[in-house]
Amino acid sequence: MSKETTGKKIGAGLAACVLAELLIISCVVSLIAIKPGSAEAGSAVDKASELTVKKVTAFDEDSVRTNAVFTDMILKRVCGAALAFKGNEAELEGIASTLSFDSVIVTDEKGKITASYPDDLKGKALKDDPKTLSLTPVAKGITNKAMGDITENEDGTYQITAAARRTDREEGGAVAVVLTNDTYGAVQGKELAASCGENVIIEKDGKRLSSSFADAGETSIADLGVKEDDKAVSIKANGKDYDAKAATVGEYHTLTAVAPQASGGNGWGTFWIIAITDIVLAAAGIIIFMVAGKSKAK
Repeated sequence: MSKETTGKKIGAGLAACVLAELLIISCVVSLIAIKPGSAEAGSAVDKASELTVKKVTAFDEDSVRTNAVFTDMILKRVCGAALAFKGNEAELEGIASTLSFDSVIVTDEKGKITASYPDDLKGKALKDDPKTLSLTPVAKGITNKAMGDITENEDGTYQITAAARRTDREEGGAVAVVLTNDTYGAVQGKELAASCGENVIIEKDGKRLSSSFADAGETSIADLGVKEDDKAVSIKANGKDYDAKAATVGEYHTLTAVAPQASGGNGWGTFWIIAITDIVLAAAGIIIFMVAGKSKAK
């Protein structure tokens, strides 16, 4: 056998070995990219859950102050109404318009309503309505101001009641108001999940507080199959696969989910990783064969 023939065989053999090694590397890359529950997938849901915990922790630590600021804002408005009322029922409409109240109620020292705007409440008492019952102590002089019940309306706004002691007479009584507010939900955490990112559920006292996880609908965290904190698991929501992790922050229970394609599983990201890797390796193999053939042909 000639040296030239032997050289060609050695060159071809070497090129084949190099190409084989490159293809093995391609297989390893592919397996890492598509392996379900890979370290990359776990890392993605871990990081997403860490962000949720960070956001909820900050909200929890600030909630007392936030609620106090909100309550103070409402009470300042009702105290303004009490100061503005000078004893003339005709003043109530202007007070309601200026301070954006749905209604303004004036009572005597026993809580009986003596004037109101609109005027359909005259003759009734604060205790007759569950929403204003808790304001009776203000009328009786037990306390100078108070927030009453807060109820959620069908449109997502809130109806709030509050009262302050009358300043136009010494005998006592109260000026009570009813107002509609659209920021109380944010104060309570209704928008908290959205601030944490997509596919987050936040529960408080066993009830849904906030959610950005559309595929989960109204399903609870436990019913989604996530019953253990700080452990990544696979779940299904609306027929779709997710990697999910639960955590507890004070009174809040959270779930954070990541779609597989976002956490390193099967998807377009994986497709392009494999496709680009194989294209590069194929090109490298062709170049190796051409270089080996030319060098031995000289």
